[in-house]
Amino acid sequence: MTAPRQESVRLREAEPATLWSILDWAEAWNISERQCQTLRKHPHFPADGIVQIGARCVRFRVARLNDFAAALAATRKPIPEPERLRRARQERQAQRDPSAAWIRAGQGNAHIGSRK
Repeated sequence: MTAPRQESVRLREAEPATLWSILDWAEAWNISERQCQTLRKHPHFPADGIVQIGARCVRFRVARLNDFAAALAATRKPIPEPERLRRARQERQAQRDPSAAWIRAGQGNAHIGSRK
C-alpha cells in the first residue's frame, strides 16, 4: 500500500510549485515582502490568487500571479526618459559623431527649420 503514496510524492516533487509563499513571490519577482503585501491590496489583484491555509498562513497561486503581472505590465504606461539622461546621451553621441556638433553647442533641435 505504500507504493501509490510514494508515487504521488514523486509526482509532486517533479512538477513545479503551483503555490508560493510570500517569500517565494518576493524572491521570484525581485521585490520586497512589503511590496508583495501592497500588491495584494491592488484593486485588480485576483481574488482566487490567494489560498488561505490557516489563520496566519496564505499561499499564492503562481498562475494567477503571472496573469496579474501580465495585466499590470499591459496597463502601465512606459516611463519617459528623464531629461538629464536624454541630454547626456545626446552629448555622448555628439562627442563620438563630429557631424552632430550642433548638440555640443547646446542648440538642441533649434537648428531644424531655422534658416537665416
